[in-house]
Amino acid sequence: MRRPIAVFLLVMALCAPFPASAGGPIATTISLLAVDPSLKRAGESFPLHAGLHTGKLPVVGKLLTLQIKRYGADTFQHAGSATTDVNGTATVQVPGRERTFRFRWVFAGSDPYTPSVSGVGVQTIGSLATIRVSDRTPAAGQAIVIKGRTRPAKPGHKVWLYRGFSAHGGMPIPGQPDPVLLATRKVRADGTYRFRFTFPNPGARRLFVDVQRGDGNGLGFSDPRYINVG
Repeated sequence: MRRPIAVFLLVMALCAPFPASAGGPIATTISLLAVDPSLKRAGESFPLHAGLHTGKLPVVGKLLTLQIKRYGADTFQHAGSATTDVNGTATVQVPGRERTFRFRWVFAGSDPYTPSVSGVGVQTIGSLATIRVSDRTPAAGQAIVIKGRTRPAKPGHKVWLYRGFSAHGGMPIPGQPDPVLLATRKVRADGTYRFRFTFPNPGARRLFVDVQRGDGNGLGFSDPRYINVG
């Protein structure tokens, strides 16, 4: 009677299912990680990050692909790839873009990890404005010219000339004087703008311009320019 029992136990052992950890697929997820909240301008390079995980555990050493859908486009296109680090994080440096775009990350899968696709993120790109001042030490009451160009060209969009400090859009920065709107113009057909302005009183001035949102761009802005009215 011992031999039939031994054969039965051997058959049962062979038919027993393998544990899930012995070769079964492991589901993965991709999360979009926080990006630098500062405004991005046309032509400026910046990083995008994503995390690859299984449950709460990072998946290390796997290739993630960044795909971007340009403003007005119907499909996503390859924009770079990176391997996940010890935290499961992949980073791709995005070359300067001209307009706001959508993006997602794709993991093609790698045994035993299943493929996955992230949700879709949106990266706002503001237009970039250059700014030049004809005279940085004008006399009080002397007219000066403040001009520049927008990238991409924004013909017909408004340009606001400000004095003071701003987080752009005319919003004040805590601890700094509120910005003062000096004048408004529209961008010309060739993408340029021009102000002619007179400061009646002496003193230092910090000048900058903001550019109206629209046509695939968030709020645009220039770097500041400093003048000293004598």
